Amino acid sequence: SARLSPVFDKEYQVVSVLGLSIDITERKRFQESLKKQRDEFETIFNLVPAQIWYKDNHNNFIRVNRQACTDIGMTNDKIEGHSAEELFPSFAQQYFKDDLEVLNARKPKLGIIEQVNTASGEIRWVHTDKIPVFGNDGKANGLIVVVQDITERKRSEEALRNSEVRLRTLVQTIPDLIWLKDVNGVYLSCNKMFERFF
Repeated sequence: SARLSPVFDKEYQVVSVLGLSIDITERKRFQESLKKQRDEFETIFNLVPAQIWYKDNHNNFIRVNRQACTDIGMTNDKIEGHSAEELFPSFAQQYFKDDLEVLNARKPKLGIIEQVNTASGEIRWVHTDKIPVFGNDGKANGLIVVVQDITERKRSEEALRNSEVRLRTLVQTIPDLIWLKDVNGVYLSCNKMFERFF
């Protein structure tokens, strides 16, 4: 980093130039490393296939990732810096109550399964984790909320349950004897006709 300053004589004519050079190699390396880390963080933050919401302890949104914006149909600038009450008045207090529980307990709340409305009005199932964020003073001054859409998994589970019910009904109503044994010959299950027969 160089600074040049003209040196004047009594008539204010430039007679020479005074130069000062400082080696800033380490500072530049640090800045480049910091920028690389920031770029990597930004890439990961926006490529995670889950919504990530960073909120302060007053229910304001500080940062959101691309997936959150896509899922609710809003851009970052319409979310970041705004309060949940302003953007989602119908359920902001419900979620904030849960947020305060995490902030006051100073412990994560993981595995919350709940239904949410999407921008299109569709109801989806989500798996939510809430993690408190601590400042240098040790106080919980915000939280990270990670939301994953598990609608397809819930639908598959429901379809599997329905299939099991149909199969169980079929097995129980067949007039033949049906049973299941393990490799040692121990009965594991049987149908009603088997029970009646024996």
